[in-house]
Amino acid sequence: MRLIAASLLLTSLFACSSCTDDPAQNTSTPPETANAAANATPGGAGCPPARTPDDWHMVDTLFATMGGVNGRTVADLFVGDGYYTMKLLEAGARVIAMDDDPNNLAALEARKKAMGICDERLVIRQATPGAPNLAANEVDIALCTRELLTIPDQAAYFRKLLPCIRSPHNLFVVNFLPEQTPMGPPMEQRMDEIAAMDIVGPGGFSDIGTYSKKLPYRFLMQAQVFVGEAGEVEAMPTGANNP
Repeated sequence: MRLIAASLLLTSLFACSSCTDDPAQNTSTPPETANAAANATPGGAGCPPARTPDDWHMVDTLFATMGGVNGRTVADLFVGDGYYTMKLLEAGARVIAMDDDPNNLAALEARKKAMGICDERLVIRQATPGAPNLAANEVDIALCTRELLTIPDQAAYFRKLLPCIRSPHNLFVVNFLPEQTPMGPPMEQRMDEIAAMDIVGPGGFSDIGTYSKKLPYRFLMQAQVFVGEAGEVEAMPTGANNP
C-alpha cells in the first residue's frame, strides 16, 4: 500500500523573520520526553532498555508515511509535551496545535514565545470534549498521538473532525501496542489495531488500515475517505493490517 545550545541559535530557527527558511536547517530541537500519554507509566518489568525519544519516536519514518509534511497544514490534535509539534515545525509544516489540558497549552505558548515562533507557523488552541476546534477544510492532515481510549466523546470527536481535514481526509493515529514496553501509558489505556479502527470508523472514515512494524512499540493507523477510481489516493482496504 502507498500512504500518501545556545538559546540564541535555537530561537533563531523559528523566529518570524525566518519563517520561509529551508526547513531542513531547522533541526535543533532538544530531545523531549514522550507525548502526554506516553509519559504515564513504564510498560512493565523485563522490558528492554528504553531508547532515546528521538530513536523510538522515529518521526522521519512517521512523516514519510504521512506523505511528507513540508508546506502542509497539520493538526496536532493533542500536543501533550509538544514533542510532535516541534518536530512538525522542524520538518516545515504549519501546525495547529490543540489540547484539552490548559497546562500543556500554556507550556507550549511559553515555548513558542521564547523561541520566537510566528503565528503563521504555529497556532495554539484549546480543545473541548467531543470537538476538535477546527474549521471546515482547515488542515491537510490530522495527527493523533494520544491513546484513543483516553479521548472523551470519541464518536462525536471523530465525526466532527472529518470535515475539518481536506480531501481525502487523512487522519494518522499513533498508539502504543497492548504489550509490555519500556515506556508508555498504563495497559488499561491501550488497545489493538482492530479496536482502534472501531473507534475511528464510525466518524465517517471509510478506508482504515494499520502498520504494526514501522514504529517501535506502537502501531500507526491511517484513516481516510476513498474518493473513487479517478480520485486522489490509493486507499487501503478497510481493516487492512500491514507490516
